[in-house]
Order: sequence, then structure tokens, then C-alpha cells
Amino acid sequence: MKKHFTLLILFISASLAQAQDNYDYVDKIAQDACECVQKAKDSNPKLTTEDLGGCLLLSAKDYKAQLSKDYDLDLDSLDGESGEKLGQTIGSRMAFICPTLVASLGNVSDKNKTEEFRILGTIKSIKIETFMVFEIKSEDGKLEKLYWLDFVNSEFDLQNNYEELKEKVVEAIYVNKEVYDARIKEYRVIKVLKKIAVQ
Repeated sequence: MKKHFTLLILFISASLAQAQDNYDYVDKIAQDACECVQKAKDSNPKLTTEDLGGCLLLSAKDYKAQLSKDYDLDLDSLDGESGEKLGQTIGSRMAFICPTLVASLGNVSDKNKTEEFRILGTIKSIKIETFMVFEIKSEDGKLEKLYWLDFVNSEFDLQNNYEELKEKVVEAIYVNKEVYDARIKEYRVIKVLKKIAVQ
């Protein structure tokens, strides 16, 4: 009986030691990530999610095998759930180690997120240039050119019946995109149509 009790104590001790090791290396990653994020924030207050992700990955890279074993995290494939899981695992520890810094990151922007704009107006013309161009006269009388470059979200059958939109009142959502204009041999910003709805 005493032998079994001793073995049980040894097993528990080994388990606690393993847990402590896990705790230590995750805390080390979190500490390094805190320092990395602070440096990035000092040089550029407008941090992006890419900046944060880069710091997490840089801090965790030396622990790939342990993170894979203990948390089923693959640092070579951080798209989707795996990236979120890394952020949750390390981010939760960062909240204890550098709480003030973490609290200041509430307005971090996503570099890949493109700002969308809205226009309500009447389609005055539809021209076929290199791409389809919708000229929309807004409520304030301004004429805007919106380019149809890729998929446009719409309940209207745009592909087959776009000509029927002429003189119709529409709500259009667009993004600004920088493109190279070979005619003038320089870059310019155009409005790219993303969504359109007939009013």
C-alpha cells in the first residue's frame, strides 16, 4: 500500500512539473510577445492585426514542437482556426503579463480590411471601356464613376440585365483601389463597385 502511495505521489509530482514547464514556456512566449508588441507600438501607434500576428509568431517560433504537442498548434499553417487558437493561447497569458498594453490594443485595425463607401443616386450612363463603368448622379448632383472589375453582390441579375439599370435609383457600395493607368503612365485611384441594390 505504501509503495502504491509513493508511486502516486511521484506521478502527481511529475504531472505538476510537466504542467509547470508548459506554464513557463507559454509565459515566456507571452512575455516576448508583450515586448515585441510594445516596440512595434512605440514605432507605429497604428498597429494592425498583421503586426500582432507577426509578434506572436516570432515569439512562438522556438517552441513549435511543444506547441504542436501540448496545444495541437501548427505554426507552419496559421490560417483560420489555428491562427485564432495561437492568439487565444498566448493572448490570454499576455493579458496577465502586460495588461495595460493589451487593454490599449482594442482599436487595432485589420490591414486587409478595405474601407467601403456608399452612394445613393441615379444611374445616368453605362459605358463599356476596358471595364464596365456605371456613372451615378448622387443626391447632391455629383457624377461618380464606379468600375465593375470583379464580382458585384446584387439581387438584381446584373450580368444579363445591367442595361435595365439606366435611369434607375440605386444604392451602391464601392471601395477605392489604386490601379496603374497605362494611358497616363501612372497610378490613380478608382471607385470599384462591390454591391448594388435597386431602390
